[in-house]
Amino acid sequence: ENLYFIRIDIDEAETLKRNSKRVICSKGGFPIFNKEDEERCSALGGSPEKRILDTPEVIKVRLKEYRERTYPVIERLKQEGYNVIEVDGSPLPDEVFKSILEKLNLK
Repeated sequence: ENLYFIRIDIDEAETLKRNSKRVICSKGGFPIFNKEDEERCSALGGSPEKRILDTPEVIKVRLKEYRERTYPVIERLKQEGYNVIEVDGSPLPDEVFKSILEKLNLK
């Protein structure tokens, strides 16, 4: 009863768009969303860079794998009565995180 699965629901086209533009800090590996993140990265001696795994071709493969291998597992978990929480992934990441916390009653 205390086991929860969280499914972040977002349109595949939006996922492709966002992940194709995603950059991370070369030193810390954390995502860079804003100027503060860039400054934090710079303070570590790093710079923003694209991940090798965030090319459109690779993302399309990951989306296909999700549809074929992961989504059926999520549906099975629902059928078996597990706690599967659906969260709208279209807002910005910090809003999605807040939504997850709210649905878990942690906020």
